[in-house]
Amino acid sequence: MSIRKAILGALVVALLAAVVPPILFGDAPQFDDRKGGDTWRNTIYDFQTLFTGLAAVAAAAMTILVMERTDARQEARHRELVRLSLRADLLRISRAVYPQLDELPHFLEEIDTLCRAFAGDTSKIRKSIYDDPPRYVRTIKDLSTFMNRPVLREARPLFDRDTAYAYARIIDASEKLEKLWEGYEQQIRDQLNAQRTEAEILDWLLQDALITRSFLETLVEHLDGFYSGLRGLADGYKV
Repeated sequence: MSIRKAILGALVVALLAAVVPPILFGDAPQFDDRKGGDTWRNTIYDFQTLFTGLAAVAAAAMTILVMERTDARQEARHRELVRLSLRADLLRISRAVYPQLDELPHFLEEIDTLCRAFAGDTSKIRKSIYDDPPRYVRTIKDLSTFMNRPVLREARPLFDRDTAYAYARIIDASEKLEKLWEGYEQQIRDQLNAQRTEAEILDWLLQDALITRSFLETLVEHLDGFYSGLRGLADGYKV
């Protein structure tokens, strides 16, 4: 029951309690000079104030009911407008979350593996670092393609601060790594054709190792943050 209806009910009860008992059980006044007349007319005359009050209460009740119906229609219209305005956002978030949320762990695993390969003392980086450079480039290119999917770019304005920051850092680090490793395989092939020793090739690789490791660590950190951000968006928008 609404507050308005409760107040109206209380007023009606109070009014009835004030006027009904006297009407039913109170003594009628004596008028020596009043004789005859129509009974119904006399009743109306005697209780005209009561009838006027009841009419006022009825008018107030109608006013309250009309106001409540108007408010209910306005509230329903407001909810509909909100639903329509959020529909586009819900669709963008839904498309950004799925299937990307299911695919992100794969990239996390791949980048984490690369990061571990470059971790530790740079003088002890394993031979595997230069064993399969196409895989490094392919991993970063795949990540760049993934992060630049139209569904993610379109949903970017809806990301919260942390998710938007993680997204920007991933894009930046992956672009820089891709540029750093551009032609990596050919450079190693040139080193081998020049009959450089493994130690010499490692010395050459170590020049970029620290930079590469820094970018990879950035990717690991912010891929994890981006994953958490997408998960939060999915929960927040209930998609």
